[in-house]
Amino acid sequence: MDHLKQTSKSYINKCGDVIRKGDTESFEYIQALKAVSDWRSLHLDPLNKVRAIIKRRLQTIGVNYLLAQRLKRMHSIIEKLNRFDELELSRMQDIGGLRIVEPTIDDIKIVHDRLLRKTSTLSLSNEKDYINRDGPKADGYRSVHMIFKYKNKKHPELTQYNIEIQIRTQLQHYWGTTVETLGMIDKESYKTGKGEFKTKRFLLLVSALFALKEKTKIPDALAKVSPLEIAKEIEDIDNELNITRKLQGVVVSIKEKKVNPDDYYYVLELTVKDDGKSNIKIMSFKVSTDSLAEDFYRFREQETQNLKNVSVLMIRSDKFVNIKSEYPNYFLDTQKFIKELKDIIEKVKEGKISSREVFPPSLSQHRTCG
Repeated sequence: MDHLKQTSKSYINKCGDVIRKGDTESFEYIQALKAVSDWRSLHLDPLNKVRAIIKRRLQTIGVNYLLAQRLKRMHSIIEKLNRFDELELSRMQDIGGLRIVEPTIDDIKIVHDRLLRKTSTLSLSNEKDYINRDGPKADGYRSVHMIFKYKNKKHPELTQYNIEIQIRTQLQHYWGTTVETLGMIDKESYKTGKGEFKTKRFLLLVSALFALKEKTKIPDALAKVSPLEIAKEIEDIDNELNITRKLQGVVVSIKEKKVNPDDYYYVLELTVKDDGKSNIKIMSFKVSTDSLAEDFYRFREQETQNLKNVSVLMIRSDKFVNIKSEYPNYFLDTQKFIKELKDIIEKVKEGKISSREVFPPSLSQHRTCG
């Protein structure tokens, strides 16, 4: 089968349907998985180009930021296909993803406005403001999602690539990575709505307190609940389930580190152990050998696909020292989350944070276009 057919929308959608059926032992499934992995890899070049555009724009506005980049894990692709029966794989918008973490809500507005500038290769196709305009998700998730279409000028016959850019504050980043960290520890996908009810309730309540601190909308389910009641319920659940103690009790060691200072691509492999002594392996690759990084990423995904306590991710980072800040969940690092939570609960008890706040305006009136 020729290259163009293997990367066409119709073929990728058929592969998604095969994967959704779940006959993992069939030859058809194995071939579909390989084709989707190849298609995922095609997002790397446009992802790098979009990253370069974003960096140039961020550098002109002089704001502090973290910029994280990743190719979506195959496990997450399969999980998403199974959650959304009608979703065509070619329309999945977050295969290639960038995340910008800013200190404050005001910084998000500045960055958002700068990202709206058009280029000949990049155009905004969709946007969701899960902070104010569209409100937090039902589980408490808060962030701004901007979906850009990248047009490959050299190969216009290929599908335009969707690249997702998430913008969030540092406080929202602490919450989001804690959701993933708890999921890794408990071997539950809290971020997709699975898992024990009270843990999910705890995360929802914390999201509401964090939103109150940032003077943004809180989840609808808690709109009529006072900050004091929210804080008390958080403490009650924590006393019962020892969630913060569980988070504090995890130790992650770097079991293997092969890192060169000139490398930019990294494959992270986290193994979560029941005794709390987890480890992370880090392998680095040069920019000029990004195909080696992809090949290694695929290999480790395949080798660990049946291990629920192992998570593998390929990322790009400008500096090795930034990785822990960009992906604290892979280091099971929630110390800043716990500190912020304690501080905010104290301020609520002192009456320094209340629900009688005016929400700042939405980022823009832009909705779906194109």
